[in-house]
Formats: sequence, structure tokens, C-alpha cells
Amino acid sequence: MKFQHLVTSPVRITYSALIIAFVVLITFVLSVPRSQNEQVQDYESPSLSTTTPKLLITEEHDRGVRTFSGSLDVSNACTVVSAEAELVGNASSTQNIALYVIAPTMEGVCLQIPKTIEFEASIEAPEDLPVEVYVNGILVDYQGDTATTTSS
Repeated sequence: MKFQHLVTSPVRITYSALIIAFVVLITFVLSVPRSQNEQVQDYESPSLSTTTPKLLITEEHDRGVRTFSGSLDVSNACTVVSAEAELVGNASSTQNIALYVIAPTMEGVCLQIPKTIEFEASIEAPEDLPVEVYVNGILVDYQGDTATTTSS
């Protein structure tokens, strides 16, 4: 037979398999990084609820109705922004308008890509009443017809 030298015995196949398995095992052990040699750094997620996002407000007055419209930069597209305006004070104290812009921090899974969301609130009030603006309960500086507040 011409090809008898190509026929191998079961012992040779077993030794070959063991050598290949040993090489694969050593390669795997050497390629896996060792965690005891590296210092693990704690990851701190930025707290989005403690910062005041960028806010833009414009104000219009028409026939006794003041309309506040604007936009708020939020951390993700799942955030829902709402706004409400109300008169604060009584007849014996100075009245003003409180504009509450609410953008609660969303729980669960959502793609963390910043987005600008628009809002609007209207109230029947005189044109000369001062306005206080709150974002998520935090008083922000509002001066004049347009206000821009950046993150802190």
C-alpha cells in the first residue's frame, strides 16, 4: 500500500489532541487580562436631577393673557417636560407669577442622548406682574422677555 505511512495510530491522535488542547489552554490563559494587577475605578454616573438644564423662555402678552413658551434641554428623549403658571400671593401681599417647568428624571432604560423639548403655559394676569421661574423646584434667574439659564 502506498498510503500506509499516512495511517496513524490512536495513540498518535491522542497525543496530537492533547498537545493542541494544551497550546489552546496556554494561549487563553495568557490572553485573558488579570484583574488583580489593575486598579478598578469606580464609575460615577452624573446626577441629572441636581443640575439645572439649559432653559430658554419667551413671553407674550395679548388681551390679558400672558403666554410663556420655551424649550428645555434634557438628558434623553424619554423625558416629558410640562409647564404650569400660577398667580402667587393675595390681595394684602405683592402678587407675582410662578412658572413651574417640570422635567422629572426618567427611570428605566432610555438612550442617553440630549434633546431639546418645547413647552408652553398661559395665565390670565396683568402685564406688569413679576415672574419667578422654577425648574424642577429650583428657582432660576429670569430677567425680561427672554431668559437663558445654563447648567450648574
